[in-house]
Amino acid sequence: MIDQSLRTLDSINEVSAMPFPQGIPVLKLISSQSLEKVGADYQEKHLARLGSAVQSQTVEGSHFIYQTGAAEIFNLTKAFLAKIQ
Repeated sequence: MIDQSLRTLDSINEVSAMPFPQGIPVLKLISSQSLEKVGADYQEKHLARLGSAVQSQTVEGSHFIYQTGAAEIFNLTKAFLAKIQ
């Protein structure tokens, strides 16, 4: 665990250079706080890297939306899965 923590930056740099496989359905949930902090331009570039099968939704809250927005995350995920099946 300690070794993994020490190599976090190396791991991030390694996978950042890899292309994301095309055609894989992706739902990206973006917190409203993150959208305000880094801006729509950053999010659009990140979504473009994820391919043509990406969908995104903004969830009201901080970076930790899973703590406060569980019900909304559940509903958005359920709707996303229904669309791709």
